[in-house]
Amino acid sequence: MPAVRPGVRSVLALAAICALPIILYLPFLTEPFMRDEGLYASVAQLILDGGVPYRDAFDNKPPLIFGIYSFSFILFGENVWAPRLLAAICLSLTTLLVYFQGRLVFSHNGGVIAALAFALSIGIADFQTNANTEYFLVLPMVGALVAFTLARRTDGAAWYVLAGVLSGLAVMTKQVAIFNFLVLLAVPLITSVCDGGWTAVASRRVVRPLIVMVSGFSVALAAVVAPFVITGAFGEFIDGVVLYPLSYSGGLSLVDRLGHALWSPIFLMTRAGPWVILTMFGVLFVARDEGSPDRRVLVLWLAACGLGVASTGRFYDHYFVQLLPAMALLVPAGVYFLKHAWGSRWARVTAMWLLPLSAAIPLFITAAIYLQPTAEARHVAKYASGEGALEINSAELAAYVSAVTSEDDYIYNLGFQSEIYFYADRRAPTRFLFDHPFAADEKYEIEALGDLQNQPPLYIIDSAAYESDSLKAENYYPVRIKEFVDKNYDYLGRLYYADLYRLREPSASDG
Repeated sequence: MPAVRPGVRSVLALAAICALPIILYLPFLTEPFMRDEGLYASVAQLILDGGVPYRDAFDNKPPLIFGIYSFSFILFGENVWAPRLLAAICLSLTTLLVYFQGRLVFSHNGGVIAALAFALSIGIADFQTNANTEYFLVLPMVGALVAFTLARRTDGAAWYVLAGVLSGLAVMTKQVAIFNFLVLLAVPLITSVCDGGWTAVASRRVVRPLIVMVSGFSVALAAVVAPFVITGAFGEFIDGVVLYPLSYSGGLSLVDRLGHALWSPIFLMTRAGPWVILTMFGVLFVARDEGSPDRRVLVLWLAACGLGVASTGRFYDHYFVQLLPAMALLVPAGVYFLKHAWGSRWARVTAMWLLPLSAAIPLFITAAIYLQPTAEARHVAKYASGEGALEINSAELAAYVSAVTSEDDYIYNLGFQSEIYFYADRRAPTRFLFDHPFAADEKYEIEALGDLQNQPPLYIIDSAAYESDSLKAENYYPVRIKEFVDKNYDYLGRLYYADLYRLREPSASDG
């Protein structure tokens, strides 16, 4: 049998590494939707029926996540695994981009180490492996970084344009990617100041990349926003994507923000210990390596990812996914740091004892999720501390609602279990498919109440009565809507995690 050539072996090894995210994702393909996924799926379902996000379905996420879900349904059908499979494919492609970036900045071996580190990090199931925005966000983010690095190497305008376009797509997937784009814009300025002082800032080598990247960024934003301008939904788009997130991020007290910020390093260390340690060593290695400006960009890019995670002050588990490619790209530098310091006793102790010990807790937590016997059990293990554990019953609850309604009937979920709309394939009479906006501004609740009064839904599913959520103000409950429900609906009882109400039949005295 002829020997496999080294180049072929490298390609096969890289292909195997890129397949790892898909393999690690497979156990979660068919688990129930968590509530964020349920909202995206419900909006995507509405889009495929001719609806317009924000005008017909309010949310604070940019529109590309709804387009991604719609695309997955077109490709694979309207089911829970469609967006998950697309997310797994995107993560595989992201792994390939991490390799290219690692190869550009370090070497082929450095790229392989970075790609392997990222691919394995997808197995950190306690980051709530699912089809949330972060699992799609990392692809355009890393793509923009690769294009930017190639642009700096070749001084090619097309690469700068691509870096801007991909950055725009990343921001239209989740707003926090703006910090990474600002880093790319800042690098030419910082480099010029370091090389030639402030007088060099106005030079062509600085102005041209900025103009070209901003142009590409603007084109991407314009292309995404254009449908909302055309359909007359631009105002609703701005309200959802810009104004409401400001209320959302400002809803936490300073004490809560500090508490979450102090807890987040502990959480990250117990879930991704080896990556954290090697990233810290990688930062030290880059700080000592004065001959590689592209490596210093990785440190700034990591800081931008961290700022994105921290910007809302909430630090939900899946937010940390945004850090994974930045950490993976610094892992090779961490390995090089330990290799260069191998003569020191502390370096050998770190490699042989500290790194394996730091992997023990993450492996235990991850195994406790992966080894669950069913997809539903894995879902409960991932979301045991919140309402996510309730969602294993959403399909059954929705099946009941679907059975007692027709396609022309409206339903309304008072709470944040928007997956009910998707499972039941029913619509709400209001664009507010979840109640969190009501706590941020009473105008949203008043608008929703008006919609309910104009087109009363046949059934109301009140899960808010049983939710305790930090997104809402303390002890908040939409009282106006509950008064409307009590006045016009008959209480049927509790079904799973929600109180069920049916529209009251008009009495003879009413007529």
